Amino acid sequence: MGARVLGVIIMLFALIVLLFVAQTQIAPLAKQEFLVSPAGGMRNTSAPATPPPTGNGSSTAFDPQPPQGFTKKDLSPYFGQVTIGNIAPGGFGDYTTIVLRATSHNDAIFSVTAWRMQGNRGSAFIPRAVPVYDPSGFAQESDITLTSGQTLTLYSTASALGKNVRLNKCMGYLENSVSFNPRLSLSCPYEPASNYASFSGICQDYIRSLRSCAPPADSPPVPIFDDACRAYLKTLNYRGCYDRHIHDKDFLSTQWVVWLGSKFLDERHDRVFLYDAQNLLVDEYTY
Repeated sequence: MGARVLGVIIMLFALIVLLFVAQTQIAPLAKQEFLVSPAGGMRNTSAPATPPPTGNGSSTAFDPQPPQGFTKKDLSPYFGQVTIGNIAPGGFGDYTTIVLRATSHNDAIFSVTAWRMQGNRGSAFIPRAVPVYDPSGFAQESDITLTSGQTLTLYSTASALGKNVRLNKCMGYLENSVSFNPRLSLSCPYEPASNYASFSGICQDYIRSLRSCAPPADSPPVPIFDDACRAYLKTLNYRGCYDRHIHDKDFLSTQWVVWLGSKFLDERHDRVFLYDAQNLLVDEYTY
């Protein structure tokens, strides 16, 4: 009987030792978390995460591959974040169009003024522009700043305003007083009927008949006695549109426009490089 009790005690002691050893082996693993990756593998979340993008929009996880003839030391921090989206060189008697796109995946804002576009036979620097074009025309130009989703379009023609601008939802009205080449988009906001609901029916019909961005006639076909209507018609221009919509969240377009005033690209084929202000490569485009 005593031997049997002793055997039971030895078995219990051995079981306790085994449980202690197993616990010491499992405990370190319990401190680690694992997630199933989309590819079906496992990712250890206790490992260092990919660093977030830096202030200029770059990410330390981004490993840029330089184009032929360049090394990584030649690449700009904006390499891969601003691209030459399209180039239409324009033949004889036609204008050149170059479109730059900001493609960074964060909200970083950066200046592209003083960046240089270099072709085989010439180059051009990106100038400054008016961010919000005031009806007075006296707004000063400043650096062109881009953020994700915005574009900069450059034409080889001259500016009808004498300045470069960021477009807005009212600028189509300016086509009635100056001639842009190429023409601006004639897409202006339609005014709500509540703005002129108290005017005569003839006046309301006339306002509804006007095309987008179209100015009223100098002698509109509305009743002479409808002074409120005539006063309102005088505001259907850039200044009136600007005053009514300047505080709209979508007043400003995502597009900036620069008129270079001359060509610098080959009309048939060219290799175009975009350099930042420190002369580092941002992008290249071949056509």
